[in-house]
Amino acid sequence: MTDEQQQETPRWTSDHLQTEQGVALYADQIRAIFRDYARDFRALADEVRRDAQAAPVEGDNAVTSWLHARQLARGLRQMARHSELIVKAGKQLETDHRRVRVQLPAARRQKAAARAAKKRAALAARQQGALGAGGGGVEGTGVGRAVEHVAGTDTGQGQERVDQQPATPFGALFGTGGGR
Repeated sequence: MTDEQQQETPRWTSDHLQTEQGVALYADQIRAIFRDYARDFRALADEVRRDAQAAPVEGDNAVTSWLHARQLARGLRQMARHSELIVKAGKQLETDHRRVRVQLPAARRQKAAARAAKKRAALAARQQGALGAGGGGVEGTGVGRAVEHVAGTDTGQGQERVDQQPATPFGALFGTGGGR
């Protein structure tokens, strides 16, 4: 092969496979090449088998002739199967590239946007709660004392009973199962 012929045939590099179009073009070329190879290997295997059966080895009967012809064609059939696997792998290359290079970053951006929106909403809710609560404990966090109003006595005055247990047991915060 001369230098001119080498320059005419571009060599695939990983740089070509960085874009979706490059991967698609490469996969299409590989699939076309190996689809043709598979077809050629199958046709050649059939031809070798027919020829071997038509001209059996000396001393073969019909069954051994068929067996030997099949053995001679086996390598070509395996080559055809491997070529078909390469065709499937070419399609998988395209699918994997799309999943990893296109869909994964988009999904990550979408998740990051959702996390940021959730964070902004939580911050706004906390600020709103701090403005409206104005008292002991942070509302909605389970921190603070539980206060229960107990019905009044004969004088009509109610009393407050303070429960010294936190509203959220300590063990429940860390999944140890302790607490109430």
